[in-house]
Amino acid sequence: MKNLPGKPDIVFPGRKKVIFAHGCFWHRHDCVYFKWPESNADFWKNKIEDNVRRDIRNQRELKERGWD
Repeated sequence: MKNLPGKPDIVFPGRKKVIFAHGCFWHRHDCVYFKWPESNADFWKNKIEDNVRRDIRNQRELKERGWD
């Protein structure tokens, strides 16, 4: 359902469940696979931090709409 915040990768409308396939790099997961890029560091920090803020906002909006 493209009208949902964050455009989930998999949607179970009957159960109001969504799944996101977020990669470690683009969404800065707290895991061993995430590494900050060494080149153009300021650009990547801003880009990735914007992604994380957007993810948090989308998750909050989904919860407010009754989605898990």
